[in-house]
Amino acid sequence: KGEGKGKGDLSEAEVKKIQQQKKEFNGCLREVLDFVYPQMGKDWKKDRENRKALALGGTVKKQKAVNYKELMEQRKKEKQEYYEAKKLEKITGVKVMHHKVQSVTEHLARSKRQKKQLKVKKNRIRVPNDAKGGMLVMGKRQAARYSK
Repeated sequence: KGEGKGKGDLSEAEVKKIQQQKKEFNGCLREVLDFVYPQMGKDWKKDRENRKALALGGTVKKQKAVNYKELMEQRKKEKQEYYEAKKLEKITGVKVMHHKVQSVTEHLARSKRQKKQLKVKKNRIRVPNDAKGGMLVMGKRQAARYSK
């Protein structure tokens, strides 16, 4: 049929070479991760654990309660850092930091809000322009749709 080698046509030497390369890459990756992880902050480590749990099908642990005033100060600080990073990006033309990255809990809360808004938007009754004097006129089919 064809002269080229398919996926299943690798010789034993080529398979061993590929396995060796994968093993070497994974070893290098492990060394880098072992060097980087201990230097990361407490929040980053917790977020990483939460992402692992979600990837494996688990749920995220609840965060500790934080004083409202402290929470607002923290958000204000984050917002300020975000705008400073945006300014720096505009000036230099280079992305300095990933300021759009959210923690797992923020992402889940945002997606939950969006789903809720979508549900409300779907169920909202739209008043057409032909509503006469505040009286909505519609056919039987339209009325049946909203009577559920």
